[in-house]
Amino acid sequence: MTYEHEALTKCDEIYKLVIENTSDYVSLIDEKGVYIYVSPSHQAMGYDPADLIGRSGVDFVHGYAGLLISKDVTSRRKEEEALRKSEEKFRILSQEFHALLDTIPDNLTLQSPDLKIQWANEGAAMSVGKSISDLIGGYCYKIWNDRSDPCDPCPVEKSFLIGKQSRAQVSTPDGRIWELRAVPIFGEDGKVSKVVEVGRNITDIKNSEKIRLENVRLSLASKAKSDFLANMSHELRTPLNSIIGFTELIKQKNAGEVNEKQMHYLENVLTSGNHLLRLINDILDISGVESGNIELALERISVAEIIDESIILIKEGASARNIALKKDLHPALEFIEADRLRLKQILFNLINNAVKFSKKGSGTVTISTRKDGDMAKFSVTDTGIGIREGDMGRLFKEFEQLDMGISRNYGGTGLGLAISKNLVELHGGKIMVDSRYGEGSTFSFLIPISSK
Repeated sequence: MTYEHEALTKCDEIYKLVIENTSDYVSLIDEKGVYIYVSPSHQAMGYDPADLIGRSGVDFVHGYAGLLISKDVTSRRKEEEALRKSEEKFRILSQEFHALLDTIPDNLTLQSPDLKIQWANEGAAMSVGKSISDLIGGYCYKIWNDRSDPCDPCPVEKSFLIGKQSRAQVSTPDGRIWELRAVPIFGEDGKVSKVVEVGRNITDIKNSEKIRLENVRLSLASKAKSDFLANMSHELRTPLNSIIGFTELIKQKNAGEVNEKQMHYLENVLTSGNHLLRLINDILDISGVESGNIELALERISVAEIIDESIILIKEGASARNIALKKDLHPALEFIEADRLRLKQILFNLINNAVKFSKKGSGTVTISTRKDGDMAKFSVTDTGIGIREGDMGRLFKEFEQLDMGISRNYGGTGLGLAISKNLVELHGGKIMVDSRYGEGSTFSFLIPISSK
């Protein structure tokens, strides 16, 4: 065998070793469409490379010439001619392997014992915005990591030391994360003479995993919060109901007479107790929606009837503030399929807010209904203080008050709108708001007329 032939053979072995350690699918097909080489990575696709050799690959890539070596031992001249052709074939095959390596997106480098790059593919050059010639003679740790010495651990250094494959994950200064695999190549003396390093950019995979884990963490934290609030709310509601009940009995003079001052104190106890009970119930509702524990009991409901039931709950408070309550119900929307209790809760929250934020002594709150395709539209319009444009995005967040002045002047916990939004969406609808600061607001929601 000539020196050139031996060099080409060695080169072919190196290229083949590189290809056999990349995760991409590499194959060579002759001009007749028959596989002459199939990389081991095809096993991941469920193919045995040995089974594909010699089989037709017409449904895949064409155009690679095969390799045929013939030798006639009876004729020196024929032997030399065969050898010449063989060397030419090896040269062509090496070029083809080289071309294939340049199509692989992974970083492929061949490094010497001093960790200098002796060869690199196009993928390695492109990953740092350089040419292949810029990489030859350089060091990976300087080019990719901007370091003066190898990273720790350095898979190439370890592969030279132990004579086996080595893996590592490293981060580069630009924020990318690389999975590195080093494969040793042994010389005639049995020692590692070179190492092929395969680098794959796994930044997107790692970031996706971080996002997934963070979402899991947030979900577990949210569930823990909801469970805690639900348990605490139940524990608080039981004694609170008892306080409210016994206070009502004393107020009704079932346990004897009470004077005017005592009656005033009892009224304060009941007002505070009922306010606290509403807050606890709101927290239970928020927790129930977040944990998925609220199920709708759908039934056929008269729209006019549910509006009247909701107004009755607000009427006394509206009258005390001299706020007029008006209805504008379209006759086309007579009935709807919904959860009666939850629909009334939504309407109560919106009407109560409209009354609360209306201008005392001269306000008007209008409740209107319309049919919008296969959806029912409910709207509550007030002539109140309105909402600044910059505050619109905070309206439906839990425990949000737009400013401390509103909380002091009008009260509330900031849960009503958040609960209403969740209950509307639970019905398969959406809630909207239109407001002009200083003039008033309209809160509307759409829910399906018929449940699917």
